[in-house]
Amino acid sequence: MESFSNERPLLGEIKAGDEVIILRSRLRGAEREPVTAHVVKASRVWVELSGNGTSWRMRRDAQDEGNEDYPSSNNRFVTPEQHAWEQKLQKANAVLKAAGITIGYRSPLKAPAARVWLAELTTRQVQGLEAKCPACGVTGGMPHDCETAGRIS
Repeated sequence: MESFSNERPLLGEIKAGDEVIILRSRLRGAEREPVTAHVVKASRVWVELSGNGTSWRMRRDAQDEGNEDYPSSNNRFVTPEQHAWEQKLQKANAVLKAAGITIGYRSPLKAPAARVWLAELTTRQVQGLEAKCPACGVTGGMPHDCETAGRIS
């Protein structure tokens, strides 16, 4: 298993020509497929984006259109690294939900890396494979020392 961080990757430095992914708001009835776009202009506060015949102006800090009155109606942009992180977490959540696993609010398994880890163990079990830790390969006795060593965080 590759390392999965509990923290969503940061935006970092962004400049004209960089590729980003636009995630359209579901409330606007737009297609829900991600749209690849490129940065046209990046200033201190605003980022201008263009892709698929459409232009957007979004706040750099929030990575969305900046509508504070209706934030759930905002389209937003993410880097390819942020999108991959979100997709992996979304897939893990779907696996856990399909298996009927509910994680309590205060559970140590609430952390994103722990949910990905648990989803991978669950997938192995569903496939009839030996339950071994996807982080270090140890079989039996889950959880074990690799959690405290920080391999899944």
